[in-house]
Amino acid sequence: MNEVHGIGSVAKKLILKAHNEGKSMTNEQLAELVVKIFKDKGIEVKTGAASIAWYKNDLRKKNLLPKGAMSGGAKSIAFDIESVEFE
Repeated sequence: MNEVHGIGSVAKKLILKAHNEGKSMTNEQLAELVVKIFKDKGIEVKTGAASIAWYKNDLRKKNLLPKGAMSGGAKSIAFDIESVEFE
């Protein structure tokens, strides 16, 4: 039987699989994979990187994905505010 799951379910499974296998995939790559999976089943979906980011945050809130895992975002920096000149 060719069972179809919801977009969120598929996306979350892919995110967790990539994390558990140590694969570094961008949100864009994961979104493209979700779209391809559904396309192969004859279903057109429009999932983007922002949706994948939302699913990752949802998994983190539920403690299913470690905080910072697969973030790929900007790293925080430290600086001395006193040394910054304002005009």
